[in-house]
Amino acid sequence: MSWFILSRANFLIMNKIITFFKKYKNKLYLNTKRDFSCY
Repeated sequence: MSWFILSRANFLIMNKIITFFKKYKNKLYLNTKRDFSCY
């Protein structure tokens, strides 16, 4: 039972990290695109 809760918490944490990285990558990509369009 405790293993199930642990794996569930792990899954939620991984989900948060993945969504954060996706958002961050998107932001980084948009910033880079904007910077390159300036030149």
